[in-house]
Amino acid sequence: MRSAIELAALPVCLAFAACSGQQQGGGSIEVKDVQIAAVFTVPSTGVSCIRLTASNAKRTSTSDFGVTPGASTAFLAMHGVPTGDVVFSGAAFVDPCGFVFSGSVPTWLADPATATVTPGPGSTSVTLRFHGNGDATVGADFDNSTSYTVSTIAGIGMQGSADGFGAGARFEGPNGIALDGDNLYIVDRNIDNTGTVFPFVGMTIRRLTLSTRQVTTLAGDPNTIGTNDGPGSTARFSRLRGIAISGGLLYVIDACALRTISTVPPFTVTTLLGTRRPAPNQANWLCGTPFSALLDLAIRPSGIYVVDSNRFTVSRIDLRTSPPTITTVAGVPDVSGSEDGTISSFSPGHFLSPVGLIFPFAGTDDIFYVGDSGTTADAIYGLIRRVSVLEDSITTVAGAVHGDTMVRDGLGTAALFNSARRFASDGNNLFVGDQPAIRRMDLATFSVTTIAGGSTFGFLDGPGNSALLTAATGIARGPDGKIYFADQLNFVIRVLTP
Repeated sequence: MRSAIELAALPVCLAFAACSGQQQGGGSIEVKDVQIAAVFTVPSTGVSCIRLTASNAKRTSTSDFGVTPGASTAFLAMHGVPTGDVVFSGAAFVDPCGFVFSGSVPTWLADPATATVTPGPGSTSVTLRFHGNGDATVGADFDNSTSYTVSTIAGIGMQGSADGFGAGARFEGPNGIALDGDNLYIVDRNIDNTGTVFPFVGMTIRRLTLSTRQVTTLAGDPNTIGTNDGPGSTARFSRLRGIAISGGLLYVIDACALRTISTVPPFTVTTLLGTRRPAPNQANWLCGTPFSALLDLAIRPSGIYVVDSNRFTVSRIDLRTSPPTITTVAGVPDVSGSEDGTISSFSPGHFLSPVGLIFPFAGTDDIFYVGDSGTTADAIYGLIRRVSVLEDSITTVAGAVHGDTMVRDGLGTAALFNSARRFASDGNNLFVGDQPAIRRMDLATFSVTTIAGGSTFGFLDGPGNSALLTAATGIARGPDGKIYFADQLNFVIRVLTP
């Protein structure tokens, strides 16, 4: 039998009306109060608490309401409901609200309903219809990898530094990438893998013109490291890693320094933040504090965010001040760990080795995701961490500790990553460069699906479920849905076409 719950004279439903127009919070996050203007009859048994949830991609608001079985009530009110396109849902529990926990099983569930809640005066009406909650065993198939085809667009699987077209070009070891229209900008690292104490040989910035597949070296030298600024032909880099583009400038991480490269000739290189070692070691940066080993960056209106894998932090650099202002956003400097917690000093969460960073939602610097990967003597960590400044939280949403090289799809922490390195996003999903696979994580459910590669290393184009790669060390998504990635140990640039 269907629910006897009645709200606003509608059978089997809850009716919501957004009525106060109050704006709360800071930044670009807008919330308002929502009043549930209704009269309803609670079922005579099985309901003592009703939990209502309003959520969008940036914010979730949950309110619990204690009710008396068989009784009627006037109206309920939710506070801090997000604005924009909001999904409303509900659940009813037999236990009183004080005894409803995350693992409690509801006796009634509402069909989710979506409505647009606008800030300021005005109202929005939503109806939730409740149904009895039964039990069932449901199987889930996460295999969606054949929806992408992998193709190599530059390089041929042989190491080198030659410019050229398509298969005629060579790469020393492509790492971070940044997409800007028809141009893909590439960090190319020449590293001696024979076990030498200092393996960095040379570093360059390359440009791949996608329409012609022409590869051009813009700055640096594949056989010389250094810290020199100036025109691209004479500038040098020490340990290039992440790259991003904004306002006609490339921003790059060079060991513990932040530098820019102009995208027009002569491709001038400028150091924004960093201290060179004194002679005769001026080819390297003096690292330690404030930064030790920067691996990735994201450019935002409030500043440039960077991850430091050796100091276990996410920091923001404000270039509007002189010298630039550096603020620790998340993590505890020089204290590593994988436990979740707060951003503030009260029960803080920690990072094990943050290597990737992305802000997937337009218009807000509140929520971002961090790839946190590393190894110990007997374990591999491949985690995706969600950080919210306003919620004061660091939360592991996908990945877990495991004991061997393994790629496994699943929901949240049931999924396994070898190394969640770098990210791209379409606002609904994260595309994760893993080793040796590319994964997709749904931002609403945190379900993880492998879309290319798997657990086997290799070099093979074709459908996503049969393609082979080594490690997607750089990844970028185009407006047409194509996903470009740097396959570093195969010395190529490749694309996933949906």
